[in-house]
Amino acid sequence: MGKFLRIIGAVLCFGIAAFYGLNLLALLLNNGLSGDPRDLGRLMGGLLMTLLFLAVGLRLVKRLRSAK
Repeated sequence: MGKFLRIIGAVLCFGIAAFYGLNLLALLLNNGLSGDPRDLGRLMGGLLMTLLFLAVGLRLVKRLRSAK
């Protein structure tokens, strides 16, 4: 059961990271770097959340591969 939950968790983490990454890409393509502090905050927040969920997903995959 634990292995199944780790698989589900990894899929969810990668899905959320993809969502934040696509949102970040859309923000860059629509506005570019206009210099607005709110845009910069959204850019940094999106980058942080993308990297966070990617790191958690990769850690879950690493634990899955090392578990027997």
